[in-house]
Amino acid sequence: MYSITNINKNLCLRCFNFVTEFKRNCIMKTENNALTSNKTETFQLIDGEFSPAEASTVIMNLLDEKINFHKIRKLQIWEKDHTINTDKINARIEALEAEKAKAQQTFKKLAQTNTRLKVDGAIKITLL
Repeated sequence: MYSITNINKNLCLRCFNFVTEFKRNCIMKTENNALTSNKTETFQLIDGEFSPAEASTVIMNLLDEKINFHKIRKLQIWEKDHTINTDKINARIEALEAEKAKAQQTFKKLAQTNTRLKVDGAIKITLL
C-alpha cells in the first residue's frame, strides 16, 4: 500500500513529466508538420482503489492545487494590469471551490463506512 505522501508526490511528478513530454512531442511534431489540429492525448493520473480517507486526500490535494493555480494566475495578470477584468478566473475559482465542498460532503459521509473506492482520473489534452 502506498502512503498518502508518496501518492501526492507521485501524482505531481507524473503530471509534470507528462506535461513536459507532451510539450516536447508537440514541438517536435509541429516542427515536422505531422501534428493535426485536433490531436488529443489522454493521461491516466489516478487509477486505483482507496479508502475514503486516502481518496479524500488525493482529490482534495488535486482541487487545492488547481484552485491555487488560478489564484496565482489571477494575481500575475492583475500585477501587469490593475484594470483587467478577472471575472472569468473568479468564476473558475468559485466553481472549483464548489466542487471541493461537494467532494468534502461526499467523503465525510463515506468516512463513516468501511468501503473501498475505485478512483479513476484521466486528463485529456487537445491541441487547438
